[in-house]
Amino acid sequence: MTNKTVILLCTCLLALPGLTMAADDLSYSYLEADYINLSIDPFDKHGTLLEDFNDGNGWGGRASFAFTDNFFAFGGYSAVDSEAFFTDHGDVLFVSDRKIKRFDIGAGMNMPVFETNPMQTDLVLHAAYTDIDFGDFNFGGKNGGGLNDLNKDTSDGFYLDALLRSQLATWVELSGGARYNNLEVDDSFAFIGNALFEMTPQWGINLEVNAGENNTLLMLGIRYSLGPIN
Repeated sequence: MTNKTVILLCTCLLALPGLTMAADDLSYSYLEADYINLSIDPFDKHGTLLEDFNDGNGWGGRASFAFTDNFFAFGGYSAVDSEAFFTDHGDVLFVSDRKIKRFDIGAGMNMPVFETNPMQTDLVLHAAYTDIDFGDFNFGGKNGGGLNDLNKDTSDGFYLDALLRSQLATWVELSGGARYNNLEVDDSFAFIGNALFEMTPQWGINLEVNAGENNTLLMLGIRYSLGPIN
């Protein structure tokens, strides 16, 4: 079974509960602070999977803001200490004892696919610019780089997401889908999903996974939701 097939099967399995159970209104405006765990899963020269749950950890922050009922903007920044060295076809993907710093900014669209007012399951699409650097973060790829220097940045690119997001009860929501990454050293698909446990209408604990072909990011965060647009 190929990685793409696994991703599609997982997406469908996560989507089924959302299509059959009720949900509250979903918020696309929130602030979140995350603890991040990095797990790198390369193969050695004998074809053996080298698994290690903790290959680095760090922190991140994210924000999303809905400016209409169906469109929103989002961004995030993270810094993770890499404790492993890994290359793929001569390209260095991870460097030991270095920080992996990442900046994302993008826009998204949400469309109800199942709704019994005021409850719904949404199809969510993301498109984002992303910049990943080792050590010091340099927007545009060079010291002092800016918007005019983006074409010289070999560490930047974009990603596209498609997922279903559904609230299974008043206190928990789930989402799952696929991500396509397009960077100079990473042209691949990943499974993405999360479970948000809502302690109050505003505060919640978010568990999230981003499982790619060579590495997995696990995130534990606290989210403050601003609520849906009235």
